[in-house]
Amino acid sequence: MDKNKNKIKDLEKKSSAITLSDMEIFVFPELLYSLVLANIMSPALWKWKEDPWFDGIKDKSVMGKIKRLKQYIMDNYVFNLDLNTWGLTDKNRELDRFKDFISPADIEKTNALFGYEGDKYYFDIDIRRHFGLDG
Repeated sequence: MDKNKNKIKDLEKKSSAITLSDMEIFVFPELLYSLVLANIMSPALWKWKEDPWFDGIKDKSVMGKIKRLKQYIMDNYVFNLDLNTWGLTDKNRELDRFKDFISPADIEKTNALFGYEGDKYYFDIDIRRHFGLDG
């Protein structure tokens, strides 16, 4: 029985390695370096450099380069920065998914989606607007 349980845990860890979620990194911190390396090596990550939006960026100041990149990211990527959006999953499913790795009580103490309120201030001030993600 232990062998089967280890296989299930190993499968969960391997599947977590491709989901690119902060929750998986929270549960399996040892995946962080491999995820960073895999993403740095991905041609999809560097595709932005081909966009005409970046023509002439070398002539800009450091702050100008940062602003240009920030604007590109905001215009081209969708952000999930609220406590009500779960996508294709939900709180109970995720708690069940990770119960063999970390207790629900520990998750709730450290992650806003599961009950942690230490960052509630940022959501109260409308974090999307704060970071310039909504008009």
